[in-house]
Amino acid sequence: MALDELGRLLSAASDACTAYGTIMAHGDDDEGRDRRDTALADAHRALASLKGRLHGQEPDVGAAIGSLVADCQALLDDLTPEA
Repeated sequence: MALDELGRLLSAASDACTAYGTIMAHGDDDEGRDRRDTALADAHRALASLKGRLHGQEPDVGAAIGSLVADCQALLDDLTPEA
């Protein structure tokens, strides 16, 4: 269900924000980067799955979730370190 996947996405994005905040407050170390990278990978997987589930949703549901997907994509883009 799309709402379940949205919950996974938001939870993983929250974990990524928390890890990023810890890095900003306490410095960049291997543990912090690993936590951030794991959370970002989980969030990107959930985002991809959610995008796949948008097809076939009722129009109002699809529009509401689609807007959240766009916002989450922008957040993940901001949190993802540049290579």
